[in-house]
Amino acid sequence: YSANYVVYGSSTPTPTPDPTSTPPPDGTIHVSNIEMWYTTAGRNYVVYTRVTIVDENNVPVSDATVSLSMTLPGGATTTGSGATGADGTVTFSVKSKNTGTYTSAVTNVTHASYTYKPAANTESEETLLVP
Repeated sequence: YSANYVVYGSSTPTPTPDPTSTPPPDGTIHVSNIEMWYTTAGRNYVVYTRVTIVDENNVPVSDATVSLSMTLPGGATTTGSGATGADGTVTFSVKSKNTGTYTSAVTNVTHASYTYKPAANTESEETLLVP
């Protein structure tokens, strides 16, 4: 017994695209909260800034990279970035001997499957007075 096969159409098979994860409907994230506080460490102060990132439905978003700029008393600035955890928060800290006003500002947020929408931020910066 023998069989002959005839292939019609293209001789090159069409590749099947790899499945990709699709972001939620609107697919945007924003800053919902910025909290600042300080503790003392000997003669230094440790100033903390916690940023909360949520999606358009106010659900916390993990793995968002938050970029932050902090202006110290006297005008010097320091910057950093970190990824949010399961609760949508990331906490930054800086040690300083200076008293006065500290200002933390979110400069950018990135995520693999969401788009940052700064206009939706509840707040973009926070200040703290260290006595």
